Amino acid sequence: MAKRRAVSEVIAATLLIAVVATASFLAISGASKKTAETQHSVADALELKGRQVQELLSIISKKSAGDTITIELLNYGLKDIIITDVLVDGTGAPYTLVDSSGVNQDGKIIRNKILALQLQKGGQTVQIITDTKNILKITI
Repeated sequence: MAKRRAVSEVIAATLLIAVVATASFLAISGASKKTAETQHSVADALELKGRQVQELLSIISKKSAGDTITIELLNYGLKDIIITDVLVDGTGAPYTLVDSSGVNQDGKIIRNKILALQLQKGGQTVQIITDTKNILKITI
């Protein structure tokens, strides 16, 4: 009887180790796959940062008329800035980007040209998100 009990304890311990090893393998495999899907090479990260550094904005003026605020911007960076989203206090907001003659610029802040960003009043900050995932913050 004592021999039988020792054998069952060894079998139970072996089964427990097998279950833990299998669960650990599955967890590590899933985490490795997720990491591999989201990782970028150092070269990719440096290239993205280099494009973000080229995006430079200067605020020329801020004007408020009724329920609209107009922010005049000058892109003095090395490339045109492509806007993917404009947020007011972190919430998506409709906007219009026009040049001095009133022509809509379709979400592109052209280099060395003063453009007016028009949006509804109702917040303290405006965040411009660019195609390089850069966030340009403007305090109203």
